[in-house]
Amino acid sequence: REWDNSIYNLTRKILQQSSESGKTTHELAQELAEARMRELHPIFGHRGRDVIQGIVTRDSVWSRWVDEAAAAAVAEERG
Repeated sequence: REWDNSIYNLTRKILQQSSESGKTTHELAQELAEARMRELHPIFGHRGRDVIQGIVTRDSVWSRWVDEAAAAAVAEERG
């Protein structure tokens, strides 16, 4: 409860804003998530975006990992 970004505190904040603004909790949670995803991670920066970009462009260790995982899943399905 001491941390501003704890689930408890964020839930209370969204519930309070909902009652004050008339917006649904879903709308407010979505707005908060959208705003937060644009913030840099304090340690990793935009690592998530970089991982996705590497997969999409097929130009990273992540894309090779995805290919290997997909091939393993197909092999497992075929038995």
